[in-house]
Amino acid sequence: MDLARQQSILTVNTGSSNLKAALYPLNGTGTLEIGARAERIGSAESRIRVVDSHGTALFDQQGALPSHEAALRTLLTWLQDDRPHDDLAAVGHRVVHGGSNYWEPQPVTPQLIETLRDLTR
Repeated sequence: MDLARQQSILTVNTGSSNLKAALYPLNGTGTLEIGARAERIGSAESRIRVVDSHGTALFDQQGALPSHEAALRTLLTWLQDDRPHDDLAAVGHRVVHGGSNYWEPQPVTPQLIETLRDLTR
């Protein structure tokens, strides 16, 4: 079965020890395709779980996720291997506080990265 390519957007929201993500098709419906959650990042008891729009588990892995990067890499590898028909057109990441300059969605630019770095110093 040859599936047609589908453009999607991946949204990411990280916390101190978790990562949440959602994949939406760029077909104008705004319907959630999959949701993912990694918990207890940095712990030997970490877990990452991916579910479809009905809550059915598509991927569930327990074991050490030493960092947020490792959790995101695990998710992206699963997406690439299990959903090869999805093309990521964009990735969005939630930033809690963008200072006085940023209060709405922004494209990632070198200036944005530098401003956000300055906020954490």
